[in-house]
Amino acid sequence: MKLPFELDSLNFGLFSPCSTTYTALGALTAVLIVVYSYSIAKDRKRRGRTPYPPGPKGELLFGNARQIPPQKQWEHFAKWREEYGPLVFMRILSTPYIVINSGKVAFELLDKRSGIYSDRPQSIMAMELVGWDFNMTLVPYTTPNDKWRRHRRVMHQALNSRAVDKYKSMQLAETHLFLQRVVDNPENLDPDVRRLAGSTIMKMAYGYTVKADDPYVHMVEHAVDGLTQTLGVGFLVDALPFLKYVPGWFPGAGFKTLAKEWRVSTRGILEKPWAHLMDEYYAGKARESYCTTLLEAHGGPACDAEMQETIKETSAVIYAAGADSTLSLICSFFLAMVLHPNVLKRAQEELDRVVGSDRLPTFEDRPNLPYVDCVIRETYRWNPAAPIGVAHRLTQDDVYEGMFIPEGTTILPNIWGMMHDPELYGEDHLDFRPERHEGLSEKRFKETDPRNFAFGFGRRICIGQYFADNALFIALSSIMHCLDIRKKIGPDGKVVEPKVEYPHFVGHPAPFDCDIKLRDEKKGLLIREAIADGR
Repeated sequence: MKLPFELDSLNFGLFSPCSTTYTALGALTAVLIVVYSYSIAKDRKRRGRTPYPPGPKGELLFGNARQIPPQKQWEHFAKWREEYGPLVFMRILSTPYIVINSGKVAFELLDKRSGIYSDRPQSIMAMELVGWDFNMTLVPYTTPNDKWRRHRRVMHQALNSRAVDKYKSMQLAETHLFLQRVVDNPENLDPDVRRLAGSTIMKMAYGYTVKADDPYVHMVEHAVDGLTQTLGVGFLVDALPFLKYVPGWFPGAGFKTLAKEWRVSTRGILEKPWAHLMDEYYAGKARESYCTTLLEAHGGPACDAEMQETIKETSAVIYAAGADSTLSLICSFFLAMVLHPNVLKRAQEELDRVVGSDRLPTFEDRPNLPYVDCVIRETYRWNPAAPIGVAHRLTQDDVYEGMFIPEGTTILPNIWGMMHDPELYGEDHLDFRPERHEGLSEKRFKETDPRNFAFGFGRRICIGQYFADNALFIALSSIMHCLDIRKKIGPDGKVVEPKVEYPHFVGHPAPFDCDIKLRDEKKGLLIREAIADGR
């Protein structure tokens, strides 16, 4: 959990004692006492009524804030499920939170009751200070100018399940270029995966071809890193909005420095690709893309300013959300294949039967590759790209199975917890095992599909899910068909055992060693021919 007004520092004396620090601590303590007293008063009024969901007992003033670890919060929340059940209640200062650890409960609340669960808690840090106010993922469900619905309508026009078919040839071509880069320099895997993820999204959104070590790729990674660190339980300024007026030199105001750094990248991904695209567009040189398609649909050069702003903002959201999640999942897949060579071998046997040795996989092969599809499902599940989903906010009081959930509650969908629910996936849920998705009834097969959880819930579900799923299928099936992935042999002749470590808020594994080779020379020839033919 992040408390970057340095609440912990003020409490534990990590600042050197001085009158300014004591003044700051005194003022903050006074505010916390008022907030705490208000929440206690509200709770007392509720005594004898419908109880809140169960949860850990909080502390005086801070509630449960200091019980939440700074790393791997999703695992901590999943452990709470064992003690308190699938719905866990807690408070951060006076703000009530609900953690949902069950897919079933998530659908009951966030899908079936989406009319009151579709709002977003307003993050002062993310929206105002870091500059993500253009991100439709974060804007309130109801706004004076209906921004969320306008953005969603435009994105759905370009990214619905049928519209994304037009991007398949591009996704296929980018995958083949990626394979060639890996074959040429297998030691450069992580940068090449980053380039694949960034290039696919940039070409779709702007018609832009990403280059090696492209500054746009680094910019979006820095911006998304800032975004993910501001979400979830969040920063103290989100609970006490007046702190946004505190000057950066004030003791404990380190969040201001972070916000300033992240804001540069955040505004960069909004303005710079769009400016480049518009220069190309007015010069008549822009390639077909999400942006040009929408511009042409709304008058071309005569497209009004409001629609241009909508296209600019939604394209930046696509760029930020898509590149990072694709990167995370493909890196997790490579790690899983290193650790589980038997999975790779079985998938290759299926690909050899269906695709054969004279061509590369295509999207049309997917219905005939059930085990490959199980591998993809397990890649979504094992270490999800977003372990904790974007928070929802309840807009009126609600009761679920005899438990009261008050208006204004922040709802945290623990995606990792849902994908590691023993009731759905068994006691071996920590293992990467695609076979868990085989032999299921049609009902169970749908219930356990990790894509049910990976892309969010209800009216806030990710519109780009079909484009993302297509990209993942063609990338992973092509990798398995063409490449062997093994553990690396170190200079001492011993096998290097990779560690499964996910140190960041986004589900991207820590760097690991692996040995990557072409399965045979015929595959290399097919890759080169596909690139030469532009397919």
